[in-house]
Amino acid sequence: MTTEFDPSTLVTPREVEDPDVLSTWGGNLLVLSLDRSLPFAAELGLDAELLSKCLPVMRTFVREYERWMRSNEGGDTAPVPPRMSAELTRMLQRVKDDAGDRACSMLRAFMAWSVSTDHGESWRSPWYVLLIRLARRYTPEGLVDVYAIPVHQMERLFAIVTDFADRDSRLDDAFDVADAKTLSGWDAEAYAYYRVEGPELSPIDRLRDRVHERLFKTTWQAILSLLAPEELDQLERWGHAEVFVHMPSARTAQLPPSAKTRP
Repeated sequence: MTTEFDPSTLVTPREVEDPDVLSTWGGNLLVLSLDRSLPFAAELGLDAELLSKCLPVMRTFVREYERWMRSNEGGDTAPVPPRMSAELTRMLQRVKDDAGDRACSMLRAFMAWSVSTDHGESWRSPWYVLLIRLARRYTPEGLVDVYAIPVHQMERLFAIVTDFADRDSRLDDAFDVADAKTLSGWDAEAYAYYRVEGPELSPIDRLRDRVHERLFKTTWQAILSLLAPEELDQLERWGHAEVFVHMPSARTAQLPPSAKTRP
């Protein structure tokens, strides 16, 4: 399979001299390098066979990154970000050598998407919850008399959000099973790195977030393809009412212009 990511958005290794971007690379490479993450590759838009060929090289980089993190926090003489950029460049070259150009492009594109998501707009989080509430607590018949969305469009909207909610539930169950597996080999080492700030932490939670982000992205694109602009305004109106009554901590359901741009 091929990825859906746009190669023109790739982050260059030099840019990881930004600590936040480097953190995204380090954290995501740790998660992707887990044996228990491999079954979720397709949910991330990644080719599992290509990803499996990258595992040894990724694990070598994660060890170096974690070494740098610990020495940096300890105030010892430590590799500086430019050195880590060089380490990443070497890793990407080894990925190309061991797994080919497609694997390298796939990995870099995934990281570029992750960086953009980490620095993305905050509207996605409340709307993730809102779409699940729409699927679980409402029916098309209960909303058509209140919101100006035709019945046939409302039914199609509910088909989209119901599939979204069902997939979210199935994936969460699968994540729980993956996280509960006995730790051994590389996964035990990687979990130890991830839990340095607390035993309750799990890299599966980061994997869960990434899969949820991609699931929401594809679902929202389907909604944009379905609803006319005035119908999307009605969905936003429902969101405002839902937040006001049931989700006050979310503060707002306002959709920015970028959320209304058709794919």
